[in-house]
Amino acid sequence: MRPVPHSDRLPPTVFSGFAFPDDDETELEREEIVEMEYQKIDTESGSEDSSCETRVTVHQQFNQSELNDLVRDLDLPKQAAELLASTLKEKQVLDRTVKVSFFRKREELLLPYFSVENKLVYCNDIPGLLGQLGISSYDPGE
Repeated sequence: MRPVPHSDRLPPTVFSGFAFPDDDETELEREEIVEMEYQKIDTESGSEDSSCETRVTVHQQFNQSELNDLVRDLDLPKQAAELLASTLKEKQVLDRTVKVSFFRKREELLLPYFSVENKLVYCNDIPGLLGQLGISSYDPGE
């Protein structure tokens, strides 16, 4: 990103916080907001032929399931997953509904499907485990 020269006609932008889009907001509405921002910048600059180029970008934030998929794809352990989520939350890349602490107890949903006997760990309910993981059909013959 290159510096933008400021003058009386083009004062520095004052940061007023991040706008969180509503869940019902469509992509078309977001594009209209960006277009209005472009028009606002053009009218504030007062010049049709500006020597500097202004860009407005709209970043899509991660929701909980997208973050979970990323952590799984990266094969991160609990502590690394929580650190990643915390850092992304600080950088405001995550949706406000995302729970950073989700990764502390992520195995608790799966523990009931496993048993331990004499240092041997095994799955005691394969159809239930697969159902918990989102796999609806299970054929033991496969």
